Amino acid sequence: MNALTTSQRTPEIESTTHGAGGRLRRISATIVWVASWAVLALIVIVAILLHWAGDASWPMTLMTFGPRGIALLPPAALAPLAVIIRRRALVPLVLAAVGAAGPVMGFCVPWRALMSREPQNKLVLRVATFNVGGGIDSAGMIRFFREFRPDIVAFQDWPAELGYPVEIEHDWHWQRHGSLFIASRFPISKLVVSEKAAGRLYPPAIRCAVDTPAGAVEVSCVHLYTLRKGLDAVRARKWRGGPELERVTAIRNEDSALASRLAADSDGPALVLGDFNMTSDSTIFHRDWSAWQDAFAVRGFGLGYTFNTRRIGLRIDHVLADRKHWHVRSSRVGPDLSGEHRPVVAELELVDDNSRR
Repeated sequence: MNALTTSQRTPEIESTTHGAGGRLRRISATIVWVASWAVLALIVIVAILLHWAGDASWPMTLMTFGPRGIALLPPAALAPLAVIIRRRALVPLVLAAVGAAGPVMGFCVPWRALMSREPQNKLVLRVATFNVGGGIDSAGMIRFFREFRPDIVAFQDWPAELGYPVEIEHDWHWQRHGSLFIASRFPISKLVVSEKAAGRLYPPAIRCAVDTPAGAVEVSCVHLYTLRKGLDAVRARKWRGGPELERVTAIRNEDSALASRLAADSDGPALVLGDFNMTSDSTIFHRDWSAWQDAFAVRGFGLGYTFNTRRIGLRIDHVLADRKHWHVRSSRVGPDLSGEHRPVVAELELVDDNSRR
């Protein structure tokens, strides 16, 4: 009798167990589904904050200069669960990963090139900017510039005890003020420093005229105030370091305004090369430099990080060209030359007004 009773109860027990497993699977699928959309929403919020409020306050500055690669971790962690439990959840996770790599981390795709017409060029210039601070591989730098063969180079943090780098080219022309240095294959004239910064040993920008075969091109070399002291203060003292970060950010923002006015004071073709110590999603970058073309954003491919540490990568060195006179053909980041920064190079075409994009 006991054996019969056990046999009769077995289907009921199995049915109950199967039902519990089904409910658990449905609950798990719901959790993965909701979590996937929550991750997408979070990535969208972070991207909006970076674009519209990047470094507008010291907490946002920390976000802007923080390790943005962590934005890829949530979709990467949920993806295996989505494959196993709820495959439709891969849709928001893929969108989240794209948002993390693109708007958050700054991955560039030269989609504008698909919509542009090749102009009738008057002049093609190869330009480069390079912050040489922190020590560099001099031999590697010389090899790189000989390979790229730039027409104009802007250096920042050039050591005061060094003269012109004759190892690159012996017949170049150059102008310098403090640690800012502009060199060119063509004659250079009319060095200008902002009046408000003329008495400073380290002004935020200098400008000079480069006499190209197609006429004068105004070239500005920019090096804005670093946020390093403020970021170090926050790392060391946590929230109590916020005022120091706000202080150095205010100096950098003032430098940006001075440099922007100096660079914009030109009716002809103009270029701005340098270490801005700000990313392209900075609110101050939007305020002062949105009228210019960012060469890497237009024609670069990839993250384009010019400043790297073990934890973060940032694109804070830029090549900018005025929108009226220039067509950007290409832009890329140079190799690691053992310094804190990597060079940025671009190939630009001087164009007629009727052939502009």
